Amino acid sequence: MNCHEPPVLFDHVTYLESNVWPMLATHRASDALISALKASRTIVASTITAAELLRAPEAKRKKLAIPFCNLVTLPLLEPPLILAESAARAFMNHQTEYEVSPSDQTRTIYAVLCELTDERDVGGVDAWLASMHEDVDTFIDQIRPPKPDSQTYTRAEIIGRDDFLDLLIAFPAAQALRLRREDMRMLIQASDVWMALAGALAHTITLATSHTPKKRRRKKRTGGPDIWQLVYLGLVEVFVTNDTALLSAAMDVSRLLPKPRCVVLPQDFLDGINAARRNVCANCGCIVPTPTGSHYNQES
Repeated sequence: MNCHEPPVLFDHVTYLESNVWPMLATHRASDALISALKASRTIVASTITAAELLRAPEAKRKKLAIPFCNLVTLPLLEPPLILAESAARAFMNHQTEYEVSPSDQTRTIYAVLCELTDERDVGGVDAWLASMHEDVDTFIDQIRPPKPDSQTYTRAEIIGRDDFLDLLIAFPAAQALRLRREDMRMLIQASDVWMALAGALAHTITLATSHTPKKRRRKKRTGGPDIWQLVYLGLVEVFVTNDTALLSAAMDVSRLLPKPRCVVLPQDFLDGINAARRNVCANCGCIVPTPTGSHYNQES
């Protein structure tokens, strides 16, 4: 994991968000797609994704586990604040690389999902995911202004402001290291993880100030686990999600990074796996242009 400029050049590291796995598990060419993905790119997943898949009913969970356990190996991406603290600690120690070992809970979640143990449940998973929703909803309610503001906060000029930096140094990872405002100013420029975390915070503020409802026309606003997954844009090259609200948020966060990521829908991503190499994105493999989403070498 790189924490200095220029940003690390990836090797097709691809993050499949939770709602992509059902599509891959039920795809008519699932086996062929899994083989092609294993041969052509590195698929990563997070503890959040594995925990959400683990909550599915047993029969569905077993089906979801087939592509997941074929494509994903340990380490899973740890919860974002753990990654943020590791990145900040490396930055303060003038280290250009750092490692995050899988936690015991991450190992357990992976083992249960992939049936590497006789255990069939992991205590506390439901409560952990629920707390992500509740914490974000509470934050949005607390900062919501009396009148809506149409301004989008996911912009570099806002993230660099002193008042925004003060919000970032209030995170536990920054508090543990006693980071000051100027430390944070340098950190978000040096660490893609922290810039992505700043983008996730900015997106949450935008939801609050714009009075975005929890649900509109059957579509939900980005929830707690989704918002936290935006931080993983700091570690991957391709971000795939079937949630249009999360797709839009990820595109905004991606533009903050020195090397913007590909942010695409699963259908476009999967259609490109076996496509002829002409007219495809060299990064994510999608047939370009795609109807929506963004590519690091092409504005949507």
